Parts: sequence; structure tokens; C-alpha cells
Amino acid sequence: MKKFSFFTIVCLLALGAVMMFTSSCNKPEPCKAIITVKDTLGINVQAGVTVKLYATVTTATGTAIGDLEAEGVTDSEGKVNFNFKLPAIMDIRAEKPNCTITPPTTNSSGGYVAGVYCQGKGIIKFEEGKTNEKTVLLKY
Repeated sequence: MKKFSFFTIVCLLALGAVMMFTSSCNKPEPCKAIITVKDTLGINVQAGVTVKLYATVTTATGTAIGDLEAEGVTDSEGKVNFNFKLPAIMDIRAEKPNCTITPPTTNSSGGYVAGVYCQGKGIIKFEEGKTNEKTVLLKY
């Protein structure tokens, strides 16, 4: 029988310890997003806005909405949070309920008066273990 050297035994023990304490089955970390909705000028946050996330799928015959969808309503700070298990790129559609569009105008002294818009659009990327933030302006 062949004798093992001291160095070989130490290497085998170290290799065994490394294999025992490292896991090849790491659970994916959640993908998070915080979406803030603001007015057209990006100044005032908008509470009570419905925010929909959806995946647009392009096929040979055109585009369609995929099965992956989520929806939430902004809080008093104009924010809504979303969590996904896996990475994704999602389209954003924000819509203020019971809203009437008012185009921008000028006042009697010639100053600009911003219009009121009811919808906003955007896109956000969900990445593993990260929290991405996006601001959507109501511009449509």
C-alpha cells in the first residue's frame, strides 16, 4: 500500500472542507422596484395612481402582452413597490383615476400654466438582489 504524504492529506482535508461549506444551490435573491409617480413637471408626487407592470412580447405577427403582469396603487408619497422572484424587464403604465386632461395655457400676465395629464409610461428592469427605482411623469 502506498503512503500518503502529509501535504496530500492536508490538501484533501482542505478540499473536503471547501466542498462541505460551499453550496451550489443558491436561492435567487428577490428583484425589487420602487416606482414614484409625479406630475408633468416632476415636482408634485401623485397619490392614488394605478400603476400597471406588463411584459410586451414581440412575435413574427406583431406584439402582445405576456402573462407576467402586476398592479399597485401609489401611496401618499407617490410610491408603489413591486417584488419579483426572477429578473425581468417590464413596461410601466401609470393612470390617474377620474382625471380630466387640461392642456397647458398661459395666464393673463403671459406666464406658463402647466397642463394636467392623467397617464405616464416607462420601463423598468428587475435585477436579482437589487432594488431599482424609477420615476414616471404623468405626460399623456
